[in-house]
Amino acid sequence: MPSRGRTTLLALLLGFARFFPTSATVRDAVANAGDRAVRATGSEYLLGTGIGDITGPIVQINMMGYADLSQVGSGLHMRQRARAFLVAESADPSQRILFINLDCGMGDSAITRGVLARLEELYPGVYSASNVALAGTHAHSGVGGYLENLLPQITSLGFVPQTYEAIVAGSVVAVQRAHANLAPGSLSIGNSTLLDTNSNRSPTSYLENPAEERAQYEHDVDKEFTLLRFDDTATGTSKGFLSFFSVHGTSLYENNTIIVGLSICYGLRQFTLLTRIGGPGFRVSDFESNRIIGTNQHNAAIALMSSSLTAISGPIKSTHQYTTMANYTFPLANGTEAKLCPAALGYGFAGGTTDGPGAFDFVQGDNTSDTQNPFWEVVKLAVSPAPSEEQKKCQAPKPILLNTGYSHLPYDWSPAIVAHQMFRIGQLVMILSPSELTTMAGRRLR
Repeated sequence: MPSRGRTTLLALLLGFARFFPTSATVRDAVANAGDRAVRATGSEYLLGTGIGDITGPIVQINMMGYADLSQVGSGLHMRQRARAFLVAESADPSQRILFINLDCGMGDSAITRGVLARLEELYPGVYSASNVALAGTHAHSGVGGYLENLLPQITSLGFVPQTYEAIVAGSVVAVQRAHANLAPGSLSIGNSTLLDTNSNRSPTSYLENPAEERAQYEHDVDKEFTLLRFDDTATGTSKGFLSFFSVHGTSLYENNTIIVGLSICYGLRQFTLLTRIGGPGFRVSDFESNRIIGTNQHNAAIALMSSSLTAISGPIKSTHQYTTMANYTFPLANGTEAKLCPAALGYGFAGGTTDGPGAFDFVQGDNTSDTQNPFWEVVKLAVSPAPSEEQKKCQAPKPILLNTGYSHLPYDWSPAIVAHQMFRIGQLVMILSPSELTTMAGRRLR
């Protein structure tokens, strides 16, 4: 879904909105980049990296991201991968975190449970929900059918077991490789400003943020490229990196039917040897935009890998909890209490974004409870239960189009219980949240 897909990672210190991590297990090219003049010397950790193939069926399978029934896979351009990053304290290896990055639209609780079950068989008591996180690059050019709730399964015409199995099995292989090559090393982090590579997908919505808050920032989308480098103590070279940049995985258009990892994977492919209309190469083709965005990230990574970065030092901590979001209550700073609602999709959801507008008469930014098109008011009642007055009040001013939080047939359309995690490695803190944040929401969390 071009502006609604679930994304599962946000870095608190890095402050990303629409945060899609780029990652690589780096071989010779990274070793060459390791010949830098100055090396970071932080606390020594145990580090492991691994990669696994998660490519499942690629033809006659609906693709995940644009929610378009006609976007059915017809071929393969790049195989999809899982990349595992393992960090443990050298003094106490039980204190560890495992981050798995998938060349998929998003992670999923079913995928996570499947991976954890198999890791428990392989390494009893070592990996659990509290120290393992999966995230997707949010590429809109991979296969669908692996998510467990009904809503994202509609366009994939149900659950596809072969896709699910390929993702789980390939992720486990990546972890096995990372676990096997766990060795002493150090971490360091740095960032740079990367221009002409991303753009805000809904500028009109961004203007709804308070003017005084917008005045604090030069751009209407994050331009910061951040890289976490993994250095191997024994060889004195770099064994991998995990990079973060706020670019949406829609470089390739909705009419693309070739499985590909998009711009971030293009950049990784260069290292180891986006946008739709308005992308940097749109006058040539969407693949040209994909190439430019990937190349820019590749060049930014090369520059940082060859630089002196800030050493990461300190303990490793992790925490995890399941939260029932429907009817969840919490205190506000002003002393009042706020309450969340069961899930609902508004008319603005169907309006899409500037680079991916919705169909019919739906428009973005529709955030008024005024009377909507009577036709859709009738049609929506045939799709999901009518919202109660309490639900309308709770969701206001958003007008409800699909009342998915009350749709349970044949099973839940949307999740009511979600997982939240936090990883800490020294001064680096990552919030792992099953959400897709706006630019300003990410900045506020930072």
